[in-house]
Formats: sequence, structure tokens, C-alpha cells
Amino acid sequence: MKRFAVLSVVPIALLLGYCAADGSPAQKASSAGPMTAEQKVDALGDRVVRLSKAIREAAERRDALVDARLLALTKRVEQLEKKVAKLEGGPAIDTRVSAVPVGKAAWRQLKLGMSQDEVRKLLGEPMKVSAGPIIHWYYASKGSGGPKVQFSSYTGKLMGWDEPD
Repeated sequence: MKRFAVLSVVPIALLLGYCAADGSPAQKASSAGPMTAEQKVDALGDRVVRLSKAIREAAERRDALVDARLLALTKRVEQLEKKVAKLEGGPAIDTRVSAVPVGKAAWRQLKLGMSQDEVRKLLGEPMKVSAGPIIHWYYASKGSGGPKVQFSSYTGKLMGWDEPD
């Protein structure tokens, strides 16, 4: 669907061979005479390949920029969370008690690809949530060193976990 949207903005004249990729008029005939239908199809195929490559490269550049911006924003959020915790005079880690006491049996029921709701039903509410490219749910007051689960921020699905000792 995205390719169609991108290709729909390509000038029709380019696809039909009335102009070259740089916008200059295309040669409609070679020194040997007018192009055959097969030559036109080949030329059109070459243009489609070049356009597809340009679109793919543009998408890769866009993805790299988005990833860099996401990383910068994640770092900024972490800095701001530390400042807020310092200003509030409280610990940086939330020390609430989990709503449901969780034993190892519940952790052993976890399966990769589970949704956040499924994990919440098994383990209860986390004590702390840290968001970024990977979403971490912490189930102990010691934060990153204790039991936790990790979700993909893109899919929201369970990617891994560290069981309690």
C-alpha cells in the first residue's frame, strides 16, 4: 500500500518514456529508428527498478532518522524522569507493592509473544515501567536488577523476562 502511494506521485510522463529521470525530454527514437515495443518495455522495466531502488533508499534514510530521533527522545525522557524524582524528593523507582503476589509458577507460564494484558493477568501490575525501544516492567523495588519482563515497543509483545530468585 505504501509503495502504491509513493509510486502514484511519480510523473506519468517518466513512466511512459516522455521524459528521462532527470526531467529532460527523453529520446523517442534511437539512431537506428523508433524504439520497438520490446525496447520500450525493457526501458520501462529499468525505470521501475531505478525508482524502486530510490524509494527503498529513501525509506531506509527515513527509518534511520526516526530511529535516531527515538533514541534521543528516550534519553531525554530518562533525564527528565530523574529530574522529577529528584525534585519530588522521592526515589527514582516506584516502591508500590504489586497487587498480586507472584510466585515462580506464574513466571513459568510466560510465553514469548504474549500480549501485555496476558502478562498483567499472570504477574499483576508492575512496580515500575520503563519505556523506550524496549518496554521494561519491573516487579521488585531494586529496579533493573530484579525480576522483569521486556516487550517490544513496536509490537507490544513479550520478548523476554528475568524470573525472581
